[in-house]
Amino acid sequence: MGNARLLRGSMAVGALVLASGLASAGDLKPAEVGKQLAGEWSGQIQMRSADDKLSASLASMSAVRNARNSTLELYYEGFAFGKAVDGAMILSFDRDLPSLSIRDSSSSTLSAFRLDRQAIGSDDDSLVMSSRSRGSDVRAVFSRDHRNAWNIELQEQDKDGQWVPTLVLQLDRLDHGQRSAAAERFDQARSLMSLRRDHAIASVPTD
Repeated sequence: MGNARLLRGSMAVGALVLASGLASAGDLKPAEVGKQLAGEWSGQIQMRSADDKLSASLASMSAVRNARNSTLELYYEGFAFGKAVDGAMILSFDRDLPSLSIRDSSSSTLSAFRLDRQAIGSDDDSLVMSSRSRGSDVRAVFSRDHRNAWNIELQEQDKDGQWVPTLVLQLDRLDHGQRSAAAERFDQARSLMSLRRDHAIASVPTD
């Protein structure tokens, strides 16, 4: 499994579609994330509850890249607060309009995010996207320690303007040929199937 690294991040348990900006967006391009995150991963997941309690456990993630459609599909799973948790993401790394969609197994909410151009330049090994969800500013941060070690954080901004992690994934790439536990359920994962449907609907042009 490799050394599991504790992720600091945020994902208010719900669903998000990312494609906007954060104050610390770096120079890591969406296409780089789409290419380098493809594969099998293991590590740790940390989640924060609404009453500010933390829970952490082992986690796994499987990520599949579709170069033709310029998308990366990710599915992760672990445990938090005594229950199994899972979630899915679709990163569209299209050069003209990069975006990210997120959904976990407990929510049917979908939000839209865009890349924050104003924050680019602070860190060449991170990609940050943000939006608003349920009246709060939210963001996703992809950061790279090196090619085989990544963090994914979902965060929301509190009333004092501080970014508070709600979901953190700290991931290490599995050796070539190994399959993650998440890969076994990738094709049947409800969160991913639901996200594919919503992502397809959102991609249809409207008048």
